[in-house]
Amino acid sequence: MGFELNDEQASLDVLNNYVDYQRASGEDWSLDQDESGQICLVKEEEEEYWPSATAALENYAYEIADMARSAYAMDADSTHIDENGEKIEGWHTFCTLTLKDMEYLGVADAVNRHQVPQMEREFASSLLRHELDDRYRFHPGDCSKLYGYMAKNGIDPEILDSLVQTKHLMQSTDPYGREGYVFVGTDGDKVNCAKFVSFNDQKGFSGDLLGSDYRKGGWLVDDLSRDKAGILVVCETPVDVMSYMGILKESGKDFRNVTYLVPGPEELKARTISDLCKEKGIQSVHVFVNEGGPLTHNGRGINYIGQKLLKGLEGTVKAKIYLPEGCRNWNERLNNIQRGSQVIGGKQPVRKNRSRGEAR
Repeated sequence: MGFELNDEQASLDVLNNYVDYQRASGEDWSLDQDESGQICLVKEEEEEYWPSATAALENYAYEIADMARSAYAMDADSTHIDENGEKIEGWHTFCTLTLKDMEYLGVADAVNRHQVPQMEREFASSLLRHELDDRYRFHPGDCSKLYGYMAKNGIDPEILDSLVQTKHLMQSTDPYGREGYVFVGTDGDKVNCAKFVSFNDQKGFSGDLLGSDYRKGGWLVDDLSRDKAGILVVCETPVDVMSYMGILKESGKDFRNVTYLVPGPEELKARTISDLCKEKGIQSVHVFVNEGGPLTHNGRGINYIGQKLLKGLEGTVKAKIYLPEGCRNWNERLNNIQRGSQVIGGKQPVRKNRSRGEAR
């Protein structure tokens, strides 16, 4: 049984699971209902009242999602709850959650990490295709909100046209009615990954569609042009990809003949990149990271993951990591260039041991 936002009984079931999970972790939680019918959550004698189970669930959605992620990522014997004398392990702790519920709570990425590696490629692709065809609504005839949203970030309409025409970028409404866009990666004629991002920054909802396959490293864009420059550009987000396309255009270069990759939620491995470069005939890899992003440390140094990535690529392909000059991310870098900055490129981060950290 899953829940919808107006489903009180299902919301109660999820909250009960949450309370049981907390108790199994040693926290003194309980769930009750007062005389007026209000839901009451109690933790160590501190009571919080809510007009409904749905309201309580919405308030605790992030915490429940974190619990769900942890439970799903753990080994089967790492977490359990005794219920009616039976041990319930792993993800089954949250057995009332359906796939739609996982999307609402933002835990679809955990499902992808856990399930997709065991899936046949065709099955993963068909699951993702079902998401795109049947569960998300697209608006190919009217992308005005998409263009308006991207214009605020300084994204060139020509870049948007190129991505929309190749169906890498689509204005969309998700199954819960939230408006946003879907960024789609393809491998040849097959969709390999898709990511939904809400136009409403306050909601902050951004999630991978179920069935996204990260065995290519993430969201791949490789079909904007037949003329290839033999370059792979890796950016941390779809907006960073579009921003770097804008930087290339500002410098008089063709953004279409570059292959782009936005990494999935898993660690970006050198072997994955190396195999991808060999398959696509790529000779040079440029990794454009953000200040404080997953490949950086304290804004300017390259952490273990970044060093390991570059070290692993040595002898297979030329690779460098760049940080945006004087900015937190590549969208800010693009905006600064559009305001008149003379610096087009980025800055190679300083490392203590250059010979070990950079593939030449």
